[in-house]
Amino acid sequence: MNHGDAVLWLCIGLTALACITCLAIAAHRSFGGRSAERSEYDEYWRRPGGR
Repeated sequence: MNHGDAVLWLCIGLTALACITCLAIAAHRSFGGRSAERSEYDEYWRRPGGR
């Protein structure tokens, strides 16, 4: 495998990871329990540096 292939696969992997993360967050917001849990989850991600 040459350098170009490695870069290509890295980009594909990062794109897939970002897509999966986005879908997981969307699913959590759609199906994830009560609205209080959702707002707590959103607040966690808005806060700089996590917990």
